[in-house]
Amino acid sequence: MESILGSIDVDAAEWALKIVLATAVDEIKLTWGLRDDLNKLKKRLTMLQAFLVDTGTRESLTNLEQLWVENVKEVVRHADDLFDEFSFENLRRKLEIKDRYYNRGSRLKARYLFFFCLSNPLGFRWRMAHQVKDVMSMIDGVFKDATDLGIRATKLQVPATGSDGNLGSVGAGELHQYRENPDTRQVVGRDGDEAYLVEQLCGAESTGDVSFVAIVGIAGIGKTTLARRVYENEAVIKSFTERIWIYVSDNFNINRILSQMIEVLAKSKPDLSSTEALTKKLQDHMGGASYLLVLDDVWNTVEELWESLKTCLHRIGGSSGSKVLVTTRSNAVADSVKVRITHHLEGLPHEDSWALLKQTTFANDETCPSNLEESGRKIVGNCNGVPLAIKTLGATLRLKRNLQDWKSIENSELWKLPAYGDRIMPYLLLSFHHLPSPTLKQCFAYCSIFVKGAEIFKMDSIEMWMAQGLLVPPGRR
Repeated sequence: MESILGSIDVDAAEWALKIVLATAVDEIKLTWGLRDDLNKLKKRLTMLQAFLVDTGTRESLTNLEQLWVENVKEVVRHADDLFDEFSFENLRRKLEIKDRYYNRGSRLKARYLFFFCLSNPLGFRWRMAHQVKDVMSMIDGVFKDATDLGIRATKLQVPATGSDGNLGSVGAGELHQYRENPDTRQVVGRDGDEAYLVEQLCGAESTGDVSFVAIVGIAGIGKTTLARRVYENEAVIKSFTERIWIYVSDNFNINRILSQMIEVLAKSKPDLSSTEALTKKLQDHMGGASYLLVLDDVWNTVEELWESLKTCLHRIGGSSGSKVLVTTRSNAVADSVKVRITHHLEGLPHEDSWALLKQTTFANDETCPSNLEESGRKIVGNCNGVPLAIKTLGATLRLKRNLQDWKSIENSELWKLPAYGDRIMPYLLLSFHHLPSPTLKQCFAYCSIFVKGAEIFKMDSIEMWMAQGLLVPPGRR
């Protein structure tokens, strides 16, 4: 986990430094006559950026290197505050001059404003000159520490106009929209799983009550995508009058589930708050029809809550043969539900994994170059058949078409990271590490402030990134 945070910290420091360097320094120099000092400061900050690039190329940092990055961030904060104070004082002076103009009839007031303003120009210049020197002294200390740690300045790459800040097309809608509408066109190697589940939902003998089926598997194994394939299967569509999909996650609230069922059936949100009223409303809408209810990404293991939900579903009625399909990472969830069938979803076989990587990495009319296949197959082997890991790295490899880049991923130290509970972190971190710019990394890392399952809207996200200074206008780059 430290290497993950270290990687993000380096990118945070580098991007904050870019924002500081994008400040309108020329205007400050002309206004306050600190040309030489500010030129030296900007040169030192640019050199500091070159040192950061070296640490950014390392997949993991030692504790001392992480501490050095923290010191860099502290220096950048001081420089940012320094330029902010200059900018504020420039604006304050302009407003003060404007105020003098409109009150030019009072010479006494003008003299008062000059001598007793919050920031006398001569005093402000003297104070800021000392602060500039203090920041440069801090930077010199960071340079010395970098030399002691073996961190070297790296030649900076100047991106083409628009390349560094261009985020491309950001998907509209909410974070959980993918879970409700996953791309089932890229499904590889799941035909047998799909056929088995369709048989269990459509062909099994009815017990006269709502029965439960669970898909259990680790994160990224493809539970939601498989459930969507089953949900959209022609035999399933013919077998059930109504089909309802609900993303549950940590918030297992019975009234919310019932309310969302009504919203799907009635195409409008119900203005009801009690379980009794919601159940009665569902009875009216269902009208004895059979239904398939999918509860996606469930975590609840409290048996009493499951029994309460089952009671509501029983009261709703519907013809015999109605089913509930649950997707979860936990066997404990399946046990607490007392499901009729538990289907454990395993990783893809190697050939299917390789086919998925090729499908994700190369366009329809492309074939994998022969010199990349051996490395690609080794990368796939490291993914342990997890489709999310394969597709994530495939999207990264799509931008890299030379053997050296593929080898750097194949031989990455990140494969050796502890896998934690969901075993998906090393794959995601590899993809994060190989994002093409610090801008993308910072915007991605910013999304961690949202809780799981939160709605993230496209334009709101962009405006928040802009407010945080993560997106720099082209003219200031």
